[in-house]
Amino acid sequence: MKSSTTAALRPGPWPAFVASLLMVSGLLFACDAMNPVEEITFKNPVDPGADPGIFVVPDTRITGGPGNDDTVFSNEVTFTWDAGDDERAMLFQIRITGVGWPDTWSDWGGERSLFLGNLDETNYIFEVRCGLDPGSGDPEHQDDTPASVSFNVDAMQGPALRMTPTRQVLDINNTFSVDIVAEDVSDLTMAQIRITFDSNLLQYDNYSYGSLLTSNGGNPMQFDPDIDQNAGFVEFSFGIAGGSPLGVSGTGVILTINFRATNSGAANIGFRFADTLLRNSLNAPIPISTSDLRGALVIIR
Repeated sequence: MKSSTTAALRPGPWPAFVASLLMVSGLLFACDAMNPVEEITFKNPVDPGADPGIFVVPDTRITGGPGNDDTVFSNEVTFTWDAGDDERAMLFQIRITGVGWPDTWSDWGGERSLFLGNLDETNYIFEVRCGLDPGSGDPEHQDDTPASVSFNVDAMQGPALRMTPTRQVLDINNTFSVDIVAEDVSDLTMAQIRITFDSNLLQYDNYSYGSLLTSNGGNPMQFDPDIDQNAGFVEFSFGIAGGSPLGVSGTGVILTINFRATNSGAANIGFRFADTLLRNSLNAPIPISTSDLRGALVIIR
C-alpha cells in the first residue's frame, strides 16, 4: 500500500501585493501632509461683486410715466426707467407698439428716459429691458421679463379735426396716406379745410372722401380742390346733400389725402386755421380753435 504525503503550504503573491499597496498609500498621505491642496474659490467673471458662483439676473423698472391701463389726455408723454438698486453697469433697450411706431426693439444704449410726442388717439404699449454692459457689443445677460406699460391716448375733445396716423417713418419715393378725422362733431353739413405740407419733401397726389360724410345716407357735394404744390397747400370745400338728418354727427374720417415722399427730412402736415371752417345744417359755424386742429409728422429716410 502506497503511503500519502501532505505538501507544505507556501505563501502566494497576494500578501506581497497588499503590503506594497499599503506602502504607496502611506507615501501619498505623507505627501499630502507636506503639500496641502489649496482651496479653489470660484469667481463670476460677469458679476464679480456677487457671491461666488451666484449670478443675479438684471431686473428693469419703469419709474415714471403713465401707469398700466391709464388714459392720457395729452399727445405727449415721458417715460423714465432704471434697474432698481442694481449698481452694475447697465444698457437698456426699448420698444413701442402703436400707430406710427415700428414695433421693434431699439439699439442698446445708456439712456434712462424718453419723450414721446405726436401720439395718436389709440392704445400704446411701452416696453424696456436692461442687460449687463459688457464694455463693447450687446449684452449677453439680459432681463428676460421686460417692464411694460399699456396706456390709452384721448387728447382731442371735440368738436375738432385731427390727422391720423400722427407719425410715420418712410423711405424716399414711398407713397402714403393721411386721414382727416372729425372728432365729436354734431350736425356737420359743410366744410372748408386747408391742408399745408412741406413742398420740399412731399408731393400731393390725390384724395377721397371718408365714410363719416355718408353716414346719414347722403352724398358729398364735390368741389375740385385748390392745389398749390409750390406753396405747399391743398384746400377742400364740400357739403353733404340728400341725407337724413341733414348733417352728420360723431367721430370719423371725412377725407383721405395721398402724398409721395420726395426728399429725406422731417415733414409736417397741418391745418391752416384761418382757412378751416365747419358749418351745420343751419349754416352756422361749428366752433373750433387752433388747439382743436392736430396735424401729422412724416419722417423720411
